[in-house]
Amino acid sequence: MKIIKNRALAVFILLLAGSISFAQNGGGDLKLGYIYIDDEGNRSVSHSSFNYYDGPAISLENFHYRFKNGFRIKSNLENINLDNRNLSFELGKTGRFGIDINTDRYRRVYDFDGDSRTKRDLTSAGIWFNPSRYVKVFADGSFNSTSGKIRDSFEPGFNAITRELDYNSRKYGVGARIKYKGRMFHAEYNTISYSDEIDGLKDQSRMRYRLMAHFPVPDYEWLVLSGVLQKFKTEFDDTGFELKSTTARGSVLARLPQNFMLNYIAFYNRAGSDSDFVETDNIAHLIYAGYTRPATFGITAGYQMDINDDFEDEIKANSYYFSGWLKPYEVFELKTEYGFRAEEVEDGFRLVGNEDRSRIRAYWTYRKSELGSFKVGFENKMRKNEQLDSEADFDRYHFDLSLDNIEMFMFSGGYSYSRGDYDNNDTEFEFTSQQVYLNVDSKVYRGFVAGFGLTYFRSKLDLDDESINMIFRGSYRFRGGNRAELVYRVFNFDDFLLLDNYYTENIIEFNLIKSLSF
Repeated sequence: MKIIKNRALAVFILLLAGSISFAQNGGGDLKLGYIYIDDEGNRSVSHSSFNYYDGPAISLENFHYRFKNGFRIKSNLENINLDNRNLSFELGKTGRFGIDINTDRYRRVYDFDGDSRTKRDLTSAGIWFNPSRYVKVFADGSFNSTSGKIRDSFEPGFNAITRELDYNSRKYGVGARIKYKGRMFHAEYNTISYSDEIDGLKDQSRMRYRLMAHFPVPDYEWLVLSGVLQKFKTEFDDTGFELKSTTARGSVLARLPQNFMLNYIAFYNRAGSDSDFVETDNIAHLIYAGYTRPATFGITAGYQMDINDDFEDEIKANSYYFSGWLKPYEVFELKTEYGFRAEEVEDGFRLVGNEDRSRIRAYWTYRKSELGSFKVGFENKMRKNEQLDSEADFDRYHFDLSLDNIEMFMFSGGYSYSRGDYDNNDTEFEFTSQQVYLNVDSKVYRGFVAGFGLTYFRSKLDLDDESINMIFRGSYRFRGGNRAELVYRVFNFDDFLLLDNYYTENIIEFNLIKSLSF
């Protein structure tokens, strides 16, 4: 039955391509090809290659067509007849209405031979229309299903346990949005159902509604108010047990003279269940101030206070933030960002106690349109907890280079070095990693185009693994816009600490592509 469905869909696409070939104002690529895969090793360790399948493949990519009355069709149908298909379709008319449908199928692999795997399908659809130029009404829905076997790999002693999965969720929603002279009001309502075919105790129904508003104050247009109100509830079908959450956020933005800006944000969330005597409150107050001198420099400074209160314990946190950018010349730009957060238990007890976190980033960029760009960056993140006697320190250095207007080719590449150090009163963990990437693409020469891509990753110290992904591609364009394409991919992963964590995969893909233009 599956083969019949795939063939019927392929025939439909071919008939569609033929039926519109005499039309005008449209185009796309019809791709017929074959994928060959040769692999060896542990299939669960190579995440990059989970979704490749061998066999003949049919695609209709970047299809678009506009009718004389303003209606338009857009579609991208990749691997129509394979299990890693990704299909999208849109029909609409600007400012009037639209319909879009998307479906995506992918998998995850959990063991050496690939016997423990899950198949995941996600299909979504939406429709909208404008009864007037200021009002938009919409409805949407989605269906998500997961089935197969999963293996828990982090059991003590590496005693992996395989268990079955078979569940799905459905989501439906309706809403409306009103926009008028910089003012906006948005309302939506969603229902979600979750059904587990193996364990019915997990079945549940969910509800969410959201209200949003954004508007300048009349006669004081430099002052902008905005807010969000959201309510969420989950009810387990078997027991009637409920989880609920209410969230509110409001902000005041003042666009002051001389390019100054001041922004205040208040956040409130209350969460709990119908079996709790008390509920947990989360409150935050944020204030940011900034100044911008167009095309020259800008600075932003901010402060945030957070309170988490569940009756017995109250946790307060103070956060500070600073960022700035400087552009002394048209081709140079410097950006820096710094943030610090201190969490302190005011009353009661928290398992992890007080905690401090900080982060700093800095980037320097040189960009020239007729040549390309060069970027150098540094990043540091720290996390310290005295009660647990733990400290985490992470550094990353990187540079990126792109050359866009070389005579015969285009080049982009980069290198990054990362170092991590994690300590507590019981153990210590360290790692260093390096990553290299590059892409080289030739310009068209007598109908030929070639390219090469590489990603190399190496991690050492308490880790010791290596991965190399390469891609070689070439195509030749015939007269009439048709072309032949050959792609060769190599995936390789080695874990030098675990003998069975290795994987090598070679993928050869050949395509004949007919460019449709009408």
